[in-house]
Amino acid sequence: MDIKVFQSIDPSDFQVTPFVATKTISITDDTYTNNGSMLFRGVYKQSRFQEQGFYLHNISSSAYNRDSLGTDYGLTSNGDGVDVNYHFIKQRFYGSQNPYESFGGNNDEEDRFLGSRVNLISVPYNVVGEGFTPGTINITDSSTGTDRTFSDDKKGNLIDNSVTNLAPSSSLVTHFNFNGEFIDGMNLSLELQDTNKKLGEYFESNDKKGMTAKNGEDTDLKLYNISYETGKWGLAAKFSGSKCYGKVDDSKYFDFPRDYDFAVSMWVKIPPSQSYTTNSSNFIVGKNGNGIATINENIGGENQQNQPGIISESFTTSSKFPFELTTFNQTSANKGKINFSRRGGMYTPSTMTTQSFNDGQYHHVVAQRNTGSLEIYVDGVMHASSSDSTDDNTRNESDLFIASRGGGGNVWDDSFSGSMDDIRLYSSSLSYNNIQNLYENPSGTNKIGNVFYKDGAMAVTNPSSSYDKVFIATGSNGWNVQFDNKVSFYQYETICTVREGQFMISNNPSLRKENDINSEYLKDFATGSSFEPYITTIGLYNDDYQLVAIGKLAKPLPNNKDISYTFSVRFDV
Repeated sequence: MDIKVFQSIDPSDFQVTPFVATKTISITDDTYTNNGSMLFRGVYKQSRFQEQGFYLHNISSSAYNRDSLGTDYGLTSNGDGVDVNYHFIKQRFYGSQNPYESFGGNNDEEDRFLGSRVNLISVPYNVVGEGFTPGTINITDSSTGTDRTFSDDKKGNLIDNSVTNLAPSSSLVTHFNFNGEFIDGMNLSLELQDTNKKLGEYFESNDKKGMTAKNGEDTDLKLYNISYETGKWGLAAKFSGSKCYGKVDDSKYFDFPRDYDFAVSMWVKIPPSQSYTTNSSNFIVGKNGNGIATINENIGGENQQNQPGIISESFTTSSKFPFELTTFNQTSANKGKINFSRRGGMYTPSTMTTQSFNDGQYHHVVAQRNTGSLEIYVDGVMHASSSDSTDDNTRNESDLFIASRGGGGNVWDDSFSGSMDDIRLYSSSLSYNNIQNLYENPSGTNKIGNVFYKDGAMAVTNPSSSYDKVFIATGSNGWNVQFDNKVSFYQYETICTVREGQFMISNNPSLRKENDINSEYLKDFATGSSFEPYITTIGLYNDDYQLVAIGKLAKPLPNNKDISYTFSVRFDV
């Protein structure tokens, strides 16, 4: 009889099988705290940096004054701390606006944008497990008084399912939203202080869906002496008229040939009067500068044309231009009307609205060439149309200018006074439904934020006011989030073999003298060859004889010394 109590297990009798389990979880504005979920409201505040001595470009809106937030902007009575939340979230997930350089996963089809505010819900690990299952997130939001549904696209983007008829992203040539201040403001202020650069003069990176992605050219927008205000989508650029403009270096992709359709979309606020009235019209946007600015920098080399440190600008004139958008000022009988024109050589076809829009309010303007016609839409309605009689190549060497026909050290008489937001150039015309969508949905996208699957976080970042209360509103205007979590399990299976005559001993104290488990003496009936104990429990031990798992039989099994037994012990981790 073999009385040993331990038996080695052959490695072939042990295996581990992984599997993934999911569970559908639902949380609401009433229940989210029950499982440890947390809400974070973040709002951009420039005053936080001003208190620390940093300069940021002027944002002329009380909405960004940290001391005047109020309960609408935070989870505390005075909104205190929401700017701290903003920069915490920015640092973790949006520092570079590039998924590969931030936390939260790496998907090159994910769009990360952080404007003036962010609403984020964080779900704890004991609920979300290893993360949200992509494609299972569904959000119902009633913050606007109407139920809306959002979902994830499996790529890290939160989608507003109600937004359709999007303008074609494939033909988006470039896009300027003027929200770079939110991301780059602090770094820029430090750079300006360190180098004593001219304040108000800096680069704002082009949207990643712009020309850089198409042809590799530098299409950064240079902004000079502008200020900011609250726009239709985050911030808007405010132009004073005096040496205040934007410029993008010349590119053939802005030239829009004679017979090609294209579209310019933007939000513009035209005041009743313009600062510059030498000419009867003022330049809004176009590739028809009075000159091209050629920057010559001394970077060393054999054929230097300038002295070290010298930057020069030269200007030439062109009679051809692919497009320009202007407004007439108070010196004209057409004051406040918007004009759209182009020129290929002999002819300058144009179309002008019959209505004036110099009311100091934001209006959505689309100027486009559509199958041989020049069209102007304002606030989703066509206000002007005429035939395009362009007779020759429209290409020129002018830079793309915003708010001024030229730049550099020159002050142009047709500089624009007013504000602009969300300028988009398309290499195709837009349908009526496309234009309606851009008017009704200033962001121009159905993406409202991001999902960070492994982090258990969802963030709403779209600055449109319609998303302002997502995850924040309560009661009848509350929200519901449903998702599948993901938990990986590992099934351990061990084959335990008891051969004939093995394990003929028991740890039951009733077998010991005096019923003492510590006694080394067995009772007489347990010492004979006919003794057969019952098997009730199987223990698995590591190499240090530490108990790691216990398997209990449903009922005791007699250990017949003439029979071999095989047990399968399974447990999940």
